[in-house]
Amino acid sequence: MDVAANSLLPRLVPAAMLGRVFGNLYGAIGVAAALSYVAGSVLLDLTSAPVTLVVAGGLGLVVTIAPPSGCGAGPDKRPCRTRPVRATLFVRAGTSTTSSRRSGPRTW
Repeated sequence: MDVAANSLLPRLVPAAMLGRVFGNLYGAIGVAAALSYVAGSVLLDLTSAPVTLVVAGGLGLVVTIAPPSGCGAGPDKRPCRTRPVRATLFVRAGTSTTSSRRSGPRTW
């Protein structure tokens, strides 16, 4: 994953759950990579290289622009999240990461 995910997850996830969250994240990435290798090789055997590249690119585009699962689904038609997640950083008393001397939770 990228630097943003590795920086944001420790701020959003409780320390006791951080190992599980990273394990699930990177485990899912590994499973997705393995499935893409198998599906890509089967598609390449059945078609040609240009067709395989177009299909892989098209599926990547669809997954990227698709709404999150459960968004607008179900009988109550839940709306999608429209506001950003607020990250909280806990700073020890006596230390400062900005010009202010305030200690405790800080939100951005």
